[in-house]
Amino acid sequence: MNVNGNSIEDSNRTIIDLFKSMIKKTVPEEVVDPCLIDDDRYRFERQIGKGASGYVYKAWDRQKKRHVAVKLSKKQTDYMISESRLTGKLEHENIMAIYDSYLGPKFSYIVMEYISGEILENFCRKENILPYARISEIMIGICRGLYYAHDSGIMHLDIKPLNIIINENGVPKIMDFGIARSVEGTQHLGIYGTPSYMSPEYLKTEEVSRASDIFSLGCVLYELLQGEKAFDGETPYTTMYKVMNDDPAPLSTPSPAVAGLFDPIIKKAMSKNPAKRYKDCHEFAYALSQTLPYLINYEKAQKTHLFSSLAERIRSGFKR
Repeated sequence: MNVNGNSIEDSNRTIIDLFKSMIKKTVPEEVVDPCLIDDDRYRFERQIGKGASGYVYKAWDRQKKRHVAVKLSKKQTDYMISESRLTGKLEHENIMAIYDSYLGPKFSYIVMEYISGEILENFCRKENILPYARISEIMIGICRGLYYAHDSGIMHLDIKPLNIIINENGVPKIMDFGIARSVEGTQHLGIYGTPSYMSPEYLKTEEVSRASDIFSLGCVLYELLQGEKAFDGETPYTTMYKVMNDDPAPLSTPSPAVAGLFDPIIKKAMSKNPAKRYKDCHEFAYALSQTLPYLINYEKAQKTHLFSSLAERIRSGFKR
């Protein structure tokens, strides 16, 4: 029997069924030739990525005299319609802006803010962990952007390090609302996204809510601190099983006190029960803000200790 009282066989069968439906719904998007856009306004330069609903290109907006990111899809997909209609009204410092869109029978595109910076995923490796206070600051910014989206009636449902960029001013921005859904329409509309960051209720095709995004935020926080995913299996199937049945390994930061600060925050954000998570992203951000005074002092002490040790080595060298 598993933790929910169901047999392991039943649980495995459920996950296999979900995995099969997920494979059917994630057919790779066909690359679109930017030349299809008969518009002298945009000069396409290069492909820079791939979102949930198409390939993304860097382009020059001749009219506004600025670089933009243009997401192209071969046809008018549900993803594109959702992103353009829902996200186009969002204006927030921590959310990538959408400027324009075209939804046609043969191809569609969305014109977005072009952001020069680093994807948050780059800081989710053990050799590239950020200072702990900076991690809290970044997460607070993401919480603010997501709180605004939720307050505007929109759930992201694909929060992960790859969908967050830190711009040149150090501001985190949430990207790719390609599978976003209205908060009011909580019915499940299929499985999309990345299993490692999906909430248990989303994987079980149960009703989703703001709490699903909060679970994903907890996964991101864990990965920034630990340098590895909270839930990671050899296959999507094993990852989905872990999300629904297992708890992530305890944090193993160099400082037990730092781990002690973040452990309860992660545990609450990633509760299997949506009702036991933070009630909203504002509450999540407040919990993170409470860590900052200690983390700032901790990192100052670490620097002081480092400089003292270095000075002692230099003095010892001169004495020899």
